[in-house]
Amino acid sequence: MMDGMKRALDTRKVDMRALKVASSTILTLAIMVAIFSFSAQSGGESGSLSDAVARMLASAFVGGFDAMPSEQQAQLIAQMSWPIRKTAHASEYACLAISLVITCWQIAAWRSEARGGAGLCLRRIPFVGVTAFALAVLYACSDEIHQLFIDGRAGQVADVLVDASGAAIGCLLTCILIWRFMTRRMRRREL
Repeated sequence: MMDGMKRALDTRKVDMRALKVASSTILTLAIMVAIFSFSAQSGGESGSLSDAVARMLASAFVGGFDAMPSEQQAQLIAQMSWPIRKTAHASEYACLAISLVITCWQIAAWRSEARGGAGLCLRRIPFVGVTAFALAVLYACSDEIHQLFIDGRAGQVADVLVDASGAAIGCLLTCILIWRFMTRRMRRREL
């Protein structure tokens, strides 16, 4: 009787882990699709989106922007567009990296539990972070190759470096949070 209850609890634990893996994988794929759709925009569409964001930010944060002559507004928007585009690149890949770290962590935990292990130890966090970072950078490379085939776009190594920096920040922050969570959890179990 007790053996059957233990198996039922173990099955429920595995089912919950499978749900976590599936949901984090779906989130990762959704972010990849969003990045792909932004990259599929023509150069004109992408530039218009950046300019619209720059105009909105300038209206909100630059005093007297709406009263400026249109030439001065256009010049300010042009100056703001480049940092906005690069920040968007880094942010997209930071989000992708966060999702990849969570997905890789869930998969590693699932595999560990399937092998009869008690779960993951803190030593696995760097491996998970490096794996997620490598996957994000590979996706960034494929994204820039994809842009070579889009009208008005160009694949640039500089964009891969910006994407990689965003991915590095996302991986690092997520790994630190996982490490803190796991150490607190281990301390609570010791008490």
